[in-house]
Amino acid sequence: MNLLYTSAFFQLIAGLIPVLILLNKEIQLKFWLMTYLIASVISTISLLITSKLGIHNVIVFNTYGIIEFICITAIYHKMIKKEHAIKTINLIVLCILIKIFYDMGTSNYVLDGFKATNLFEISLVLFFLFDQLKNDEYSKNESQLTGFSIYFISYKTSVFLLIYYISKIIKTDLWYLHNFIEGSFKLLIAFSFWNIPKKSTFSN
Repeated sequence: MNLLYTSAFFQLIAGLIPVLILLNKEIQLKFWLMTYLIASVISTISLLITSKLGIHNVIVFNTYGIIEFICITAIYHKMIKKEHAIKTINLIVLCILIKIFYDMGTSNYVLDGFKATNLFEISLVLFFLFDQLKNDEYSKNESQLTGFSIYFISYKTSVFLLIYYISKIIKTDLWYLHNFIEGSFKLLIAFSFWNIPKKSTFSN
């Protein structure tokens, strides 16, 4: 088995761990977190199968990118308190979705759109973390997702750099780097979920 498939299986197994841990936890916005994590597992399986069969799988990549964008936006949209920030977020989300669906309809090539989602998600989480530090309105429930947020920032920064150099990475068969990075991220968020009590007052 070559390194690409090894890394993909590592990503798959690592992606299942936080799903299993989260099943036994009561955490704020669990629905969106579970949707995001399960979509990641399903897309990894789909990419493995289609790649093995030699089937063009860009639709899997595009679909997962959209689901991830919606889930992450929904999580932080609900937690951010400032009304003007929420209005700005809504406008940016609308613009990005229009760009993504336009690209899918015209060329099926949405790399620029996903670069935009990566930058937006990084900005969104950074805003939440900085605002959380100086704002007493954030509850203990919301602070439980701080670990996830920090790991997510690191992961999305790495992914953005990989996407920026994607043509070189594909030509040199280095895509396994993305799989190892994502798998490591899933292990880190599994650790952050593990430290959350099984029962709490969290809600979706």
